[in-house]
Formats: sequence, C-alpha cells, structure tokens
Amino acid sequence: MNRSELLKMALFNCFCYILGSLWSVFFGLRGMYPIGVLGVLFLLIIQLIYTKRHSLALYIEDIIIMPIVIFFGTLLEMTFIRLKIVHYADALSHFPPIWMIAIYALFSLLLNHSLMQVSKKQLPTFLSGFFGVPISYMIGHFFTDLSFPHGKIIAWLVLGSFWGLFLCFLRAITNRIEAASKKTFQEMNQKRPLKLFYDGGCPICSKEMKQLNKRNADETLKFIDISSKRDFERERKTLSYEQAMSQMHALDANGNLLFGLDAFAAAYAHCNRPFISTLLNISFLRPLLNPLYRLFAKHRMYGR
Repeated sequence: MNRSELLKMALFNCFCYILGSLWSVFFGLRGMYPIGVLGVLFLLIIQLIYTKRHSLALYIEDIIIMPIVIFFGTLLEMTFIRLKIVHYADALSHFPPIWMIAIYALFSLLLNHSLMQVSKKQLPTFLSGFFGVPISYMIGHFFTDLSFPHGKIIAWLVLGSFWGLFLCFLRAITNRIEAASKKTFQEMNQKRPLKLFYDGGCPICSKEMKQLNKRNADETLKFIDISSKRDFERERKTLSYEQAMSQMHALDANGNLLFGLDAFAAAYAHCNRPFISTLLNISFLRPLLNPLYRLFAKHRMYGR
C-alpha cells in the first residue's frame, strides 16, 4: 500500500475509534451494555472488511494484535482500579466495565493503523502515552461516572507513566508482528521453489502434507518423503537421514536449510496460509512454540 492509501485507512480508523468510543461510553453508562457492545462490534467488522480488501497483511496483523491488546488492556484497567487510581461506578469488583473492554478492541486497530503511522520509535511513543492518554480519562471524568479517588494530579502521573510504558510494550509487539507479516508475504510473493522434508511414516505429518499439497496451486513446494528411500536418496548430500528425522526441514532456492518452525512457516506461506505462517514467524511466540514443537517431534519419533 502506498502512503496515500495508508493515510486514508488511518483517517477512517480514527473516525471509527472516536465514534465507537462515544457509542460504547454513552450506552454503557446507561446500563445498555448489549447495544454498546454491538455498536463496537459493528464498527470492528466494518474496519476489518475494509482492511482485508486493501491489505491482507494488515488484516492478519489486526486479527493477531486485537486479543493481545484486549487482554493486557483489561489487566491494565484492573491495576488502575485495584490501586484506586480510577473508579468506575459500574465496575464489577476489580474488573473493568464491559464497555471499557470494548473500547480496547477498537484501540487495537487504532494502534495498528493510525498510531503506527506517527512514529515507530519508543520515546515519542512513551511521551504520547504520558501526555495524551490521561486527557481521555479527564474528559471521561466530566461526562461519565469516572472518578479519581487520589486526586487528578496523582491520577495523571500514574496513568501517564503506566500508559507510556504500555504503549512502548505494544509498540514492540506490533513491530514484531509487522516483521513476521512482511517475512510471510515476501515468501508468498517471491514464489521461489522450496523442498519440504517430512516423515511419511508419521500419520499426522502425512495428513498435514496432503492438506498443504491441496493448496500448492503453483507447485513451488516440493514434498520429499524421508521414509521413502527412492525419494530421499537424491537429497542425502544436503541432509542426513538422522537430521531429517529429528525435525521438519526445508531447502529454499538459495540452498539455505530451514528447520523446525522456520520450515513450517515457509511451507505455509507457499501454500497460501499466511495467517498460520505469520504466527509461526512472530519472534516473541517462539519461546512457547519451539518447546511444544520439539515435544511433538520427539513423541512422533517414539510413536512410529
């Protein structure tokens, strides 16, 4: 997407965020939670449809970022409530009201579309959180039942500090998701040949390879069955049998050997599965996914 298209999308995103926030607060504070949430859901769907038509990569980033922002945003609001920095009249114990959680869903798209266009550096991000976000809470104080038990000055300092750090945290996450998305779509668009080595004696592996082969429309992905001497014999100079059986491997057009999740990510990109490929390429998910994959590979070996 060019700069002009990104700007149009950012402006549309800002409009939806402001409208959705006002809608959610207006109906939420009057106890009409279903109407408030449905309004936000409608605006979310409209934005996602619009984004998908213009940029599949950005759409996938939105889908991945949204639950992350909602989860950590809810924890942040629970922290503010528990520390008595803010008080919502309709909050349930230490849990923020549902209309506030709905706003975080809208904010996730604002973060990925509009705020990402301002700056990708951490200092401007922190300052925007410290000086900008508390203003929205102060405005909410005048128009809603939001209050500050410890006073406005302390509230501003705490809200600003937490939100500055929170935005830096989200900035780091969005940067990594964007990098994973770029890696996936570069692999998809280049259409370079890729050899994928798999264990044909593993039922789960064979089933997954059949599914991938169905989506291998341009046939850039070539499947090499390690358990077949005829198929694997010609590849022994590249990869030993023991190596190939230890985990998934792939060989790209430049002769680079990929293994584990990198091999899977490249294969899914070739077979037009960008969402799964992007997830596998996200660096902060690797510490969780790598042990799970190694556990699977180990038990696959024992179960043959």
